[in-house]
Formats: sequence, structure tokens, C-alpha cells
Amino acid sequence: MKDYKTFKIDGLEAEFRFKKISPVKILSLSTELGKQNLESNEEVFTIILENTEVNILGQWAPVKEKDKEVYWPANIEENPSMLQDIITKFIRTVLLPVFQKSSK
Repeated sequence: MKDYKTFKIDGLEAEFRFKKISPVKILSLSTELGKQNLESNEEVFTIILENTEVNILGQWAPVKEKDKEVYWPANIEENPSMLQDIITKFIRTVLLPVFQKSSK
């Protein structure tokens, strides 16, 4: 499993990172992402946010707590563009390399 570098998103000073994710889960996510239905996309986005962590006062916490509607940092769920930035970064950093390697 790969370690990912920390990153920031526009509008927040907080540092973010992606948790280590098993190769099987990455393959499963990349397969689900291609489906054209709301439920599948919502599930993928939820998994991405649950596997992204934010540094709050020196502690790493998930951006979205599993099976709860609790988000960190506070009120980030009210800013869809920030959530979209995290999801886009995950797709480019974690999922896209799977497609690039499989096409070679």
C-alpha cells in the first residue's frame, strides 16, 4: 500500500492526506467510478471522504466519519467546491494511476 503526500485545498489552512488503501479497494473504487448512476457515485464519493484525513490540532481525523454525517473540519460539508477538490485530488492521485498502468 502506498503512502500519499499531504496536501492543502483552496480556502483552508488545514493539511489533508489520503489513508493507505488496499489495492483491492482501489480497483473496486475505480470500477464503481465508471458507472452512470447516482447511488454508485455517492458511494464512491463517501468512501473517498472517509479515506481522506485532515490534521486538526496535530491529530488526523477522517474528513467524513464512517456511517455518520459528521465532517471535519467543521462545516466543510457546506462547501461543495471544497469537497469536490478533495474528490478530484483523490481521483487524480489514487485512481487515475490504476487506469494509466492498465492501459500500458
